[in-house]
Amino acid sequence: YTTGRRGVAGTLVIEKILGAAAEQGMALKPLKALGERVNGATRSMGVALTSCTVPAAGRPTFDIGDGEME
Repeated sequence: YTTGRRGVAGTLVIEKILGAAAEQGMALKPLKALGERVNGATRSMGVALTSCTVPAAGRPTFDIGDGEME
């Protein structure tokens, strides 16, 4: 069971790199190119044994069976 591709912790690395480059004065167009290059080379993996519970819903978003993980 999967909900598809999505970012996990890899986005933090990209944000830190782009933030540092922006602080050094890099212009927006090169920042965009840098972000796309770093994003293309970034991989992350997340594992869940249970679904998250959104407070407004008050119940798990989906079910994961015993012995399964997402």
